Amino acid sequence: MGYLNVQGYARRAELVKGRSLLEHLRDLGVDINASCGGMGQCKQCLVQVNKSSMLSPMTDSEREFIRQPGFRLACQAYVVRDDDTVYWNNRELGVYEGELLGLSLDIGTTTLSMYCTDLETGEIS
Repeated sequence: MGYLNVQGYARRAELVKGRSLLEHLRDLGVDINASCGGMGQCKQCLVQVNKSSMLSPMTDSEREFIRQPGFRLACQAYVVRDDDTVYWNNRELGVYEGELLGLSLDIGTTTLSMYCTDLETGEIS
């Protein structure tokens, strides 16, 4: 399963194939304006998307309005894939298998310390 993570929100939404980003954002309680009712006409639901490989191609309405890469209208961007693939710097690393862990090294003049970090929660062990 893929997930939608929103900067500034502690919760995340499980992506559901066939639903728009607008629907997912509203499920998370994100106050996002879409006064046109999701028709792609008001252009008020502009969002920045870090990885769009799980989303439908841009619509004509989006192509007319959006000039910067990485932006979409939440009402027009639909989930077309819901598999959970891990990306880093826009490079696919593999399928999510339950944990994302990182290793930090502190190399001193006389001591070597290592820390295991949960990259999803930030917890250090």
